Amino acid sequence: MKMIFSVFVFVSVAYYQSCTAIGQPIRQREQGQANQQATVSLTPTPSVQPTVEERKPQPARDQTDRSQGITIVDERSPWPAWIANGISAFVLLFLAFQTIVNRGMLNSMKKTEGFLESQCTALAKQTDILEQSYRVNSRAYVFIENAKLKTAISSGDYPHPTVEIKNFGKTPAYSYRIRFHQGFLTEEEHKKALRGIMPPMTPLGEQGHALGPGADATIHGNRPAWKHSEEREAAIRGLIFYHIWGLICYVDVFGDEHAYKFSLYARNQTVTHLSWGRSGNDMEEKTCKAAQASN
Repeated sequence: MKMIFSVFVFVSVAYYQSCTAIGQPIRQREQGQANQQATVSLTPTPSVQPTVEERKPQPARDQTDRSQGITIVDERSPWPAWIANGISAFVLLFLAFQTIVNRGMLNSMKKTEGFLESQCTALAKQTDILEQSYRVNSRAYVFIENAKLKTAISSGDYPHPTVEIKNFGKTPAYSYRIRFHQGFLTEEEHKKALRGIMPPMTPLGEQGHALGPGADATIHGNRPAWKHSEEREAAIRGLIFYHIWGLICYVDVFGDEHAYKFSLYARNQTVTHLSWGRSGNDMEEKTCKAAQASN
């Protein structure tokens, strides 16, 4: 652009000097004639008497026989017009070139704008992913770590379970609450429980406490007596099956509520460690109300 502007200025200066050079000889010639007249007028000349010459009128001729030739002498130099035409053409070419350049710049700006918009969209998505990843890696996770019986059912004593719960997350779990049920199920109820269909639970309480990161809690189930001797005999023989089921609710550091259903059972009457059932244990509900409603 700077080079084009320099050429334009150079041509303009050349045009101005050419016009000045052309106009200068004309002014000098007119000045010389004026000086010559002034010089002649200063020299005294003798007075000459005018003479009268009589001319006879020429016979009229046809107007078509007269010479109609007229000669026009153009003393102007052809250079200014040539230069002016050149400058006009140069200006038109310059404007056309500038228009093409401006269109190219406009298209480039549009492409850049589209690229920046796509980058902003990608950054926004990446920010959301990073935020979700941060929440997932930073929030609390409360699950059952271990569950066992003090003595086997075959001993004849009513089962006395111990359930260990731990916060595996990096931040505290607030408003931590748990609902815990235990009992013997019949063979039909046992089959449903193995498919994830557990008996109903009582509503969960609203009061809770905090469970820090890495902290654990131990739940000792109550130890009721056998309902009757037939129940004890059926449990020892493996005709009825011992199950634990419940619900854990808590609020993470970001204010989101989580619910975790669990179910455990004794595979036979001789084991002390409980096995995982299919109700919960590996999935979470978003809210405690949704978890209780799906029970």
